[in-house]
Amino acid sequence: HHVLVLDASLSMTAASDNGTRFQKAAKQVEALVRNANPGDGFTLISLAGTAQAVVPGPASDPEKVVLELNNLKPTHG
Repeated sequence: HHVLVLDASLSMTAASDNGTRFQKAAKQVEALVRNANPGDGFTLISLAGTAQAVVPGPASDPEKVVLELNNLKPTHG
């Protein structure tokens, strides 16, 4: 079971090489999900002021986790 925590605070909108910090972090989370072993479970938590379980776990469908990940946007919470 993988617990994935993504910082979705406004500070993550700062630009860096090839996108924002948030975009880079989301790509890393997506890579972790896509490269996990079949049957692995995931919990996705977004942090922006308070923690929010975006995908309460364990969810074993990587496509669902990636879909929810792609719907996340940085906010000031």
